[in-house]
Amino acid sequence: MCLSVCVSYTQANASSLQQATRIDVAKWDADKQRVKNGCTNKLKQSASEINADLLKYYTEIQNVFKEFEVQETMPTTKQLKDEFNLRMKDTNEEQQEESQISFWEVFDEFVNECGNQNNWTASTYEKFAAVRNHLKEFKEDITFEYFNEFGLNEYVNFLRDKKNICCFTSLRYSDVRNLKRIDVNPDHIEVTTVKTADSLIFELNDHSKAILEKYKDVHRR
Repeated sequence: MCLSVCVSYTQANASSLQQATRIDVAKWDADKQRVKNGCTNKLKQSASEINADLLKYYTEIQNVFKEFEVQETMPTTKQLKDEFNLRMKDTNEEQQEESQISFWEVFDEFVNECGNQNNWTASTYEKFAAVRNHLKEFKEDITFEYFNEFGLNEYVNFLRDKKNICCFTSLRYSDVRNLKRIDVNPDHIEVTTVKTADSLIFELNDHSKAILEKYKDVHRR
C-alpha cells in the first residue's frame, strides 16, 4: 500500500501533496491513520520514523492553512501544493545542513569515545592513527557517501599498491608516504630515509614502475 498525503477541504478542492512511503496493508491502522507500532516496511523504515514523517506533513499543512486564514482567503489546490512543497524543501535542506558533519569529525569522535569506554592501550590508538593516515592520504576530502562498493574497492586497491611498492622497492612505509616527485627517476628512486636519515637509491622493476605510473597525477610536493 502506498501512503500519500491527501487533503480535502471543500467539496471542490482536494489535493494529493506528497507520496510518503509504502507499507503493507496489514501494518496500517486505518482508525488512527498511522503505521502500527513495531512494524517496518521493505526499506526497513520503522513505524516511529514513518509516523513522525506523517505528523510533520500534517503540521506543515496546518501551518499553510493558518497563513491563508490570516489573509482571510482559501488556498487553491495549486497554492496549497506549492506552499507545502516549498516548506518541505526548506525543512529538508535545513536538516541536511545540520547533519553535514565531516567524516574526520566522526572518525575522531569514534576513536575518543571508544578509547575512553574500552580503556584502549597506546598501541590501539596508534593503529587507529595509522588508519586515519591511510585514509587521509587516499582521499583528504573523503565522505561517508564515497564508501559505496566502488569507493571501498578503490581504497583496498590503494592499500594494496602501497604494500606492493614497499615490497618491490624495499622502501619503508614512512619513506613511501614521504615520497616526492623529485625522488622518482626513470629507473630508480633516490630518497633520504626517515628512520636513518641515509641517502639511498632503490632500483625500480616493471611492477614498481607500473604502480608509480598509476599515481603519477596524484599531487606530490
